[in-house]
Amino acid sequence: MCKDFLRGIEDGQRRMVFKSWESLCRPRKEGGVDIKEILSWNKAHMMGWIKKLESAAPNIWVQWVNAYILKSVSFWNFHITAAHSWFWGNIITCRDHLISFTGGIQQAKQLLLTPEYKGMVYEGLRNKWPVLPYHRTLGDSLNIPKHSFIGLLAAENSLPTVDNLCKRGMVLVNRCALCESAAETAAHLFFDCPFYTEVWSQVSSRLQVPFQASLS
Repeated sequence: MCKDFLRGIEDGQRRMVFKSWESLCRPRKEGGVDIKEILSWNKAHMMGWIKKLESAAPNIWVQWVNAYILKSVSFWNFHITAAHSWFWGNIITCRDHLISFTGGIQQAKQLLLTPEYKGMVYEGLRNKWPVLPYHRTLGDSLNIPKHSFIGLLAAENSLPTVDNLCKRGMVLVNRCALCESAAETAAHLFFDCPFYTEVWSQVSSRLQVPFQASLS
């Protein structure tokens, strides 16, 4: 394990983080599991309708919008009223987000010409979080997903260890189930438990890989 990951687990002991849906909808490098943030992802896909209008695609919907809604008014300068539908209001809202994200109408038009415009818009709309220093360790393509997820929970101090369960209000005796000699925390289970140390010392010796038995 890299030193940044070990430091992450050590820092995690200073706070208790219970994973929320919002925290899962982040890239792996920001502590999530790459689930798309649905509101931002939906807005990014709504840009497809704007691209059709901008490119004057030869389909019935574009022709109908130009004839009955825009009526010779530029889409980029069009203002909605109470008479317009909910769907059309969302289109205009997405247009305003696109202009704000890119910095102007011309920049927005240029972005729509890019094949990857949906991904770029999504990155501009979604909430950003600090990049975890140990994300390369957890996000390696050779990792088993289950192991990466457990490692993430450990680094964020979100594993259901006895100390975290006690903080949730459960009345439990905070003792390690393996050695029964210390409080059960993530740091203890992964690094300081004598039982753990003995097992992984044997494993690391046979595999001939370095093993760190303590955070200190």
